[in-house]
Amino acid sequence: MKRHFPKKVVASVAMGLLLITNTMTGHAEALYTSETVSPQLKRLQVSTAWGQGIAGKNVKIGVIDTGVNKNSGLLPNVRTRLTVTKNIARTKWNEGDIFDRVENGHGTGVAGIINAKPLKKGLFPYTMISVAPQATITSYKYKDGTQEGEVEYLVKAIQKAIKNKEQIITISSGLYDDIPALHNVIKQAVAQNIVVIASVGNNGKKKITYPAKYKEVIAVSSIDVKNKVSVFANRGTGVDFVAPGEDILTISSTGEYWEANGTSFSTPYVTGMVALLKQQYPYISPEAIKSKLRVMSKDLGAKGYDTIYGYGMPIYKYETAKKSNPISKIGVQSVRDHSLQLTFDRTSEDTWKTVYVRVNGKNIYRTSSNKLTLFNLTANKKQKIEVRALNRQGVSAKVETLYVSTLKDVTPPKPAKNIRVNVATNNRALIQWEVAGTPDYAYAKVYLNGSYVGKSTSTSFTTKVLKKAKNYKASVILYDTTGHASKRSFASTVKIN
Repeated sequence: MKRHFPKKVVASVAMGLLLITNTMTGHAEALYTSETVSPQLKRLQVSTAWGQGIAGKNVKIGVIDTGVNKNSGLLPNVRTRLTVTKNIARTKWNEGDIFDRVENGHGTGVAGIINAKPLKKGLFPYTMISVAPQATITSYKYKDGTQEGEVEYLVKAIQKAIKNKEQIITISSGLYDDIPALHNVIKQAVAQNIVVIASVGNNGKKKITYPAKYKEVIAVSSIDVKNKVSVFANRGTGVDFVAPGEDILTISSTGEYWEANGTSFSTPYVTGMVALLKQQYPYISPEAIKSKLRVMSKDLGAKGYDTIYGYGMPIYKYETAKKSNPISKIGVQSVRDHSLQLTFDRTSEDTWKTVYVRVNGKNIYRTSSNKLTLFNLTANKKQKIEVRALNRQGVSAKVETLYVSTLKDVTPPKPAKNIRVNVATNNRALIQWEVAGTPDYAYAKVYLNGSYVGKSTSTSFTTKVLKKAKNYKASVILYDTTGHASKRSFASTVKIN
């Protein structure tokens, strides 16, 4: 399914090339006006965005894949490369490194479609192969060419991407099992305004893979040059969009070029399109991004949505930004130790449809109502609250910043949730629990059969060796930084054999 090109060999002439011309009427300077685009980019009409000076500038994308190699010199905007994989001592490779060694370069090929810089003229009939050349990529390697990726590593990679405040996460891989830990971390990402995009799989099945199947994710399938679904593409409930996924020229792990096939390589086209939208509308929600893609899409297959083509193929369309006014008046009321309420005026001068709120540079809230309650705030602390008014188009007004101090702590922590006890072969027990709704969690005291056995500042505790032929029931009490205690939470009884 792949054709390889030595670095200096010119491929056969492709059809449908487009010279980018400066038809821009806005204030931004047109980009890549002397370049020619690939047939795939022409189908997506990406040059329309470039003509308006939009190429993904300042948009942060996390590519969670097999690593990205930079030896081609074509990926200068891959700024950081991280790994969550581990080395296998018995092999000659260091699987825990940052490098891409899957066949001809899986993660490298994905990155090339998203933000490769213009190719050297004369190698091919076109010089542009990427959708958002100015976007910034961080590579998160979670699997390697010498081993299968583990879900644990995928979850860790997404957690890192959330911590690094990526705006987009793209995952060109998947599995057929619904893993709760994976779904939970996807929800966490979307709650932080991160758009998650994933491929649907290449087994020709009538079901798509996870995480693409989760409703919070934009799921991408593949079509051929005639806009027909690729034979290898999975189909089924959850498919959102399609993009070109056959004979895709991109960058190999060796720094050369190759033609790739698969939903892995149709997905980065949609990722790039999202980067263009994120440059225009950096504060709109993932749901709003999906809605804009839906409006842009060319319907394929059965009329309307279907489980083969989804909503169709996104085709970029530029819309002139309409001014968004700041909220005329923001009120603060019901200030407590861990919560407060914001109120927003909606007068004839107000243009807002949605209010976007960021607290202390971290937690994100949004509402279309005139009131918003902020929960899980740290007690007795000055809170930095940034408020943006977004109009119906998604354009943000200038940020308004408030500083509000919460009251002294009088609320005890909420009880620990989901306490689990796992006994190892050495008869030590690992006790784990979850903390929710307690932003000032400090530590937990752990008990077995009602007797205190120790404390932990994390969410787990390992016991000493336990006696055999005895039943044990674990319980946990949480404490906050003020010293308030939660009610005791219990785990199921376990027996040491």
